[in-house]
Amino acid sequence: MTFKPIALSILCTLSTVTTGVAATIGQPLVSAEADGTGYILDFFYLSYPSGLKEISASATVTEEHGTTGFVGTTVDYTMNLDGIGTLGLGAYNFDIITFTDGFAGAMGPDFEEFDDTGLITTTFLVEFPVLSMGVDPDSGSDLFTIDLSPFGPGMAIDVLDAPYAEIGVNIFYDAALPYKLLVDDIGDEYYYIEGTFTPSRIEVGLIGGAPVAPVPLPAGGLLLLTGLAGLLRWKKRRP
Repeated sequence: MTFKPIALSILCTLSTVTTGVAATIGQPLVSAEADGTGYILDFFYLSYPSGLKEISASATVTEEHGTTGFVGTTVDYTMNLDGIGTLGLGAYNFDIITFTDGFAGAMGPDFEEFDDTGLITTTFLVEFPVLSMGVDPDSGSDLFTIDLSPFGPGMAIDVLDAPYAEIGVNIFYDAALPYKLLVDDIGDEYYYIEGTFTPSRIEVGLIGGAPVAPVPLPAGGLLLLTGLAGLLRWKKRRP
C-alpha cells in the first residue's frame, strides 16, 4: 500500500511537545491501553526546578488500525531535554527528531509552565529507508519514496526534500500528575511536577495517514435509534 505524497520539509517542520490538544494521527495507528507506566523528571537549573521535562512512557498495544502484528507488544517512548528521544514499537526502535529543546519548549524568558491537562502529545520526524528517489514535477524538489514496512508489509509513503515521515504520539492519563514542593533557604516555595504517572492510553500513528473508520453501531443499536426517531415523530404529530 502506497500513501499519497505528503509535502514534508525538514527545514520547516519543527515538531514539538505540547499538552491539552491531541495530535491528529492516522493509519497505520496503534493504541496501547494495558500495563501503562510513565515517569516525568524536572530539570533543575541553579538548584531550582526549571519546568523543563524529560519523559518516559510505555504500555501494551491493545488495538491496531491499518497494520498488523503489534497487539500484545510494547510501545516505549522517551524524550530528553535536547528534544531527542526514541520510540520503541514491538521489535522496532526509531530515533526521534524534533528540533525542540526541552519537554515544554526552550528555556529562557519566553518559557511557559507545563500544564497538567490529562494529555501529553508530540509530533516528530522519523527517518525511514529510501526505496526510490526522483524529482517532484510540481515543485522541482527531491521526492523520496520511503519504506514504512516496520508498520506493515508493503507500506510506503512519498515525501519531499528528505526521507522522513512525521509520526504523532498521544499519551493520555486520568489522575493528576505528581507534584513536589521545594522550600529554599529563605522560605520561598516552588511547586513542580515530577514522579511516576500511569498512562491510560498511548496512541502512535502517522501524521496525514488515513483516518480510522468509526466503529459501526450494532444492528440492535440501529433498531433502537430508529424506534426512538419514530417515537419522537409520533409525539410531534399528536394534537
